[in-house]
Amino acid sequence: MGEFFRRLFTSDFMPHGTCYFWNPEVLWLNVVSDGLIAAAYYAIPVLLLIFFRKRKDISFRWIFIAFAIFILACGTTHLMGIWTVWHGAYRLDGLIKAITAAASIVTTAMLVPVLPALVNLPSPDAFRKANQKLREEIDHGFATSRLLARQASLLDLAHDAIIVRELDGTILFWNSGAESMYGWTKSEAAGERSHELLKTVAPQHLDDIHAHLSAHRRWEGEILHTRRDGTVVVASSRWVLREGERPGELEVMEINRDITERQRVKQQLREANEELEKRVAERTTTLQRTAESLERTNGELQQQMELSRKLEDQLLQSQKMEAIGRLAGGVAHDFNNVLTVILGYNGMVMDELGDQPRLLEKAAEVQRAAERAAGLTKQLLAFSRRQILQPSLLDLNEVVNNMEKLLRHVIGEDIDFATRLDPALCPVRADATHLDQVVMNLVINARDAMPNGGKLTIETANVVLDEAYAQSHAGIVPGHYVHIAVSDTGHGMSEDTQRKIFEPFFTTKEVGKGTGLGLSIVYGIVKQNGGDIWVYSQEGKGTTFKIHLPAVTDQHATKLPVSSRGPTLAQAEVVLLVEDDANVRKLVEGVLREHGFQVVASENVVEAIALCKERDAAIDLLLTDVVMPDMSGPELAEELAKLRPGLKVVYMSGYADNAVVRHGVLKPGAAFIEKPFVAETLTEKLREVLAG
Repeated sequence: MGEFFRRLFTSDFMPHGTCYFWNPEVLWLNVVSDGLIAAAYYAIPVLLLIFFRKRKDISFRWIFIAFAIFILACGTTHLMGIWTVWHGAYRLDGLIKAITAAASIVTTAMLVPVLPALVNLPSPDAFRKANQKLREEIDHGFATSRLLARQASLLDLAHDAIIVRELDGTILFWNSGAESMYGWTKSEAAGERSHELLKTVAPQHLDDIHAHLSAHRRWEGEILHTRRDGTVVVASSRWVLREGERPGELEVMEINRDITERQRVKQQLREANEELEKRVAERTTTLQRTAESLERTNGELQQQMELSRKLEDQLLQSQKMEAIGRLAGGVAHDFNNVLTVILGYNGMVMDELGDQPRLLEKAAEVQRAAERAAGLTKQLLAFSRRQILQPSLLDLNEVVNNMEKLLRHVIGEDIDFATRLDPALCPVRADATHLDQVVMNLVINARDAMPNGGKLTIETANVVLDEAYAQSHAGIVPGHYVHIAVSDTGHGMSEDTQRKIFEPFFTTKEVGKGTGLGLSIVYGIVKQNGGDIWVYSQEGKGTTFKIHLPAVTDQHATKLPVSSRGPTLAQAEVVLLVEDDANVRKLVEGVLREHGFQVVASENVVEAIALCKERDAAIDLLLTDVVMPDMSGPELAEELAKLRPGLKVVYMSGYADNAVVRHGVLKPGAAFIEKPFVAETLTEKLREVLAG
């Protein structure tokens, strides 16, 4: 055997070519055929290798490896067939054939147990049927998902908190009303146990409620929930048991309405009634002793009832003003976007009509009408408390002193004007422009109330409003306030007029001499800056408007510096424009391009963030709407600042919703342009910010 392997590579036998008598046709026919067969055999393992590397899910990949070895061995035997034509190395040739035989036997033995699995592989027809069934299930799932999405979107419009949960309390659906009422977002609430998250306190044990729910399919009652900020809310709750998405699965739809304020008022009235009843009982005992005691008791009773009536009237008036404000703000928002487009495109038309005076005059009339409409929307926003605030520390004495010359000019010489200003007045945090407007409107109102002259007085003082004052003035929280009063000796107002004086478009003036929005604007501005306003008047004796603004008692608070405008820059900056209204976005993009800016426009925050990540070139300024569907303007600016530190920002908005107040109150010094605006205003603001 050793001799065999020592002479394994020797060619001491007659080469195979002699069998062909070295006939070239026969010899090369066999050589070429063996070569092609060997090449094909070597290609098969390569293809098998590619196959099982891509199909790693096949559990019997080893059979391919064995088969590949067998094929390689077969290919090698054909190569040896070529070699032995000229070299008689038949020992090596025989050894390779023996290896090939062993590989074929092993492969056959390994293939036998796999054969049932191969036989059971699905046929193409079976695959087609399975795919068709899967497509039908997917289509059904999509249809169900669309239906659920439509239902969810309708539920999301409700102001009440709507929660869908499993019987164990696991939250499946959480609408926008629930977000507003409790403070947790949809993503935060999903999957949580509702009773644990909200710390539910029910009038009876939850197991008893679920038993009633199972028997009657619904339950109603009042429960207590704890908000995210720790405050407790009283909710009028309705639970409905319904079928879930899967057959046999049950879930609970819970509809909660916040009645905390109503309960608080009822509790106050109940306590007042209890107190009255207690006093009546006490006075009844005293009545038996003296008639004088009875008279005093009746007087106190009437006083308490009058106080309750006034508080109820104040609450109803506040709710009415809030409802009117929401309506006015909604109209102003939609109208602002329309006016932005009208003013913008009309400005472009006027620029192109420079040599056509007749058409230019008509376009100017359109411009003036649109600007008047824009002024009206600003007044509506002021009343509805939806203006963007830019608060700073203010001294009301400075506000009055700075306006004194202008005020004297406005009221005329027949009115005696005097100021009584507290020299130690605390500062307030408010919007300076808005307070100027408040003082001016009150002074104009006082002037109109004294057509034959009189006396006008403006007073300021530090005051502390106690619990007793707060009880008789709805909305006031006890604490330190800065008081400013505007008094006149005019004709005064009746009680009926005083109840309506702050309502928009209400006026006692002749037609054409007033819009009825002056005092409405004052009311909205004071409320938006955290204060309150009251009117005291008697017919024939004059009127006093008293405003209370929260005092800033922090000794470390400082006034913010006013930024100065820098020089005009070359018009080649890149502006990232983010605006969800297509018409406004198209207008602003056109205006900026006409004024030399490079504009990268985006219709939503997701696209804007993606553009910042993908764009290598510089972006000099972000121009964004304040309130958008997915993220507010300030939040977007914070995200982009992480990607592009130092990015300058200009905010724009005409949005009239509570979301502007919650998310859109700008930090002091933030650049803001209010819709509607014209091209010059927009480009000047961008130049100012870029130069700053």
